[in-house]
Amino acid sequence: MNLFFGFLGALLLGGLLVGWYVLHRRITGDGGPLFGGRRETQRDGATELQAFIAAYRAGKVSPEQLKSQSDGAQAAGAGQAAAAGSVTAGPPVFLRPELKLAYLTFRTGLRDHHVFANVHLSDVIEDAGSICVDLLILDANFLPVAAVDVYRPGEEARADALPALRSAGVRYLRLQATAMPRPADLHALVYGA
Repeated sequence: MNLFFGFLGALLLGGLLVGWYVLHRRITGDGGPLFGGRRETQRDGATELQAFIAAYRAGKVSPEQLKSQSDGAQAAGAGQAAAAGSVTAGPPVFLRPELKLAYLTFRTGLRDHHVFANVHLSDVIEDAGSICVDLLILDANFLPVAAVDVYRPGEEARADALPALRSAGVRYLRLQATAMPRPADLHALVYGA
């Protein structure tokens, strides 16, 4: 009889341990096979972003095409609003095409950083005035490490942001819209290593 209860107790203890293990894996988001290797989970946005950058690198997407797509979306929105009898135009585009490309490139290349677009430096740095940069790169602790301006060929360089950024120890980068760096090169570009 004692042997039976010992066997039953071991069986219950084993069941509890397996149940706890399965629950722990579900809570931590690692819902792979019970005793198998770790199953890689893929985020939906990362695949689309990587495909976009790959298409850009292959020359299948250009800032001009992005502009025509966003103009087409605005025209479609305006056409729908006109059909509905509304006077308002389509939604405004938050990022111009070359800035959208730079944002997506930095998000891909610096996954452990935070990237913000169209930032007023006075929100981050004291005595910065009304200077606005295209992108602000923050590290994992939300400390600014780089400010980025994306320019088109023929645009003049801005010198107003440099003194405030230098005093705060933030690197300033000017990137040409038609020659965006590869995501793999961004860490060295931002940290100057």
